[in-house]
Amino acid sequence: MQINQQDLTELRALLPETFAGVVALIGLEKAFVLVEKCGGTTFPIGKALWFCMGETLGDECVDKLKTALRGKSEFYVPRCDKVLRELRNRQIRREYDELITQNPPMSVRLAANNLARHYQLSSRQIANIVNEAGFRQPENGCLFV
Repeated sequence: MQINQQDLTELRALLPETFAGVVALIGLEKAFVLVEKCGGTTFPIGKALWFCMGETLGDECVDKLKTALRGKSEFYVPRCDKVLRELRNRQIRREYDELITQNPPMSVRLAANNLARHYQLSSRQIANIVNEAGFRQPENGCLFV
């Protein structure tokens, strides 16, 4: 999934409050990597956790987490469903826009069907995602003609 700096900044507010400390320690970008790889998991604190985190985040982040979690028995990485769903939706909108504006442009219906298959959603759900938040529509203003 492509995440740009604007996404990172705008989506900070959707993160669970319990994860804010982790974000402050290791940064938003590394926190998203952690959520993507380990979201929804509770880890017992120990050498296995630090080894796994080291491979995912790097030793510098692990050292910061070790210090912050000293004295704790476990570490929970939230799933951050709202953030991941919004990231997916933004990616769908970007891809949709590329498909309908490429040369030659793809029809809106075909673009929606292709994205539906790729993201394992219905074409109606793709239409809902594309139509939300005033997203730019084709000249006739309707996803399905």
